[in-house]
Amino acid sequence: DCLLEAIDIRRNTVLVPALPFASSMKEHLDLHSVFDVRSAPNAMGTISSLVMRRDGALRSVHPTHSVAALGPRAQVYVGGHHRGRTPFGEGSPYMRLQQERGQVLMFGVGLNSVTNFHVYEDMLGALLPFKVYGDREYSVECFDADGNRLDVITACHSPAMWAKRDGERARKRLLAARRIHTLKLGEGEVSLLDARGLTLTLLEMLLEGESIYGSVTLSSEQRGAAERSLSELQCR
Repeated sequence: DCLLEAIDIRRNTVLVPALPFASSMKEHLDLHSVFDVRSAPNAMGTISSLVMRRDGALRSVHPTHSVAALGPRAQVYVGGHHRGRTPFGEGSPYMRLQQERGQVLMFGVGLNSVTNFHVYEDMLGALLPFKVYGDREYSVECFDADGNRLDVITACHSPAMWAKRDGERARKRLLAARRIHTLKLGEGEVSLLDARGLTLTLLEMLLEGESIYGSVTLSSEQRGAAERSLSELQCR
């Protein structure tokens, strides 16, 4: 109640992760060929589950990276998630959060819990200098809130790359650019992270030969794609 009052959901929209698994994406997809937005569990913790169960909350139809939204623009954020071939691309709640200059509020967790790290990867797609998705695409039978069937095709993150990921590699740059703010709360901490600033930072790192997966070498084509994406974001 305090969180939603502070956000003022009469004017603003809050998003929470509603992923149905706490393992790897591949493990989940190998075991589950059906996703029903009305009954799939939310494995992302109590706060996320409480928001998802609120009257008026909407949940996106995606078999692995579902998002729940509450507020006046909830449908805008979650409505087209099932259409993408990757979870974080154009039309996804994660991409829209960046485009709308949204903020990521983190309770007692570090940067490795921030799913929006993957937005810049889907922006660059085939021109990303490392391969985050495996070769196999999964077709999952999904059902929306009205019981309509939607067959969703999604790429799947590579477990090998997932194991290399360390979001904390970006913290120093985020702090220097004032794109993250952290306060102590009891024995833990609360952080506010600028979603667009996160993508800017990751693109800047890439152009310096660094990433959350380690050092990288860019081809001229990959460098050009990263520079264009960075320039477009800076102009918005």
